[in-house]
Amino acid sequence: MKPSVKEIVLQYVNAWNNEGIETFKTEFAKCLAPEARYTDPNIEANGPDGVAALAQESLEKAPGRTFRLVTEPEHHHNVTRYTWQGVGIPTGTVEGQDILEFNEAGLITRIITFF
Repeated sequence: MKPSVKEIVLQYVNAWNNEGIETFKTEFAKCLAPEARYTDPNIEANGPDGVAALAQESLEKAPGRTFRLVTEPEHHHNVTRYTWQGVGIPTGTVEGQDILEFNEAGLITRIITFF
């Protein structure tokens, strides 16, 4: 059975709270399509491995940092948005918003992050 949008969003957000590149790769592969693209104001990454590398770099810059969902995901058609919070970031607590696009299998194909 295909997971719900909320389950995939939680998988994605919680994947950022892991440690180690191989664990990041495994966890992001559960929710990201192979062709997934990530974009934030500073960086772009491609595929689960690219996002895993970004998460590893983020953890190296801010050991112990964590992310959590702040708002319930809003979803229509193949697009979802929600607000998240990052704690333990060098600049303090950060709040941002993600906009996600999904494929027919329910995997994330596009992540656009604002913070």
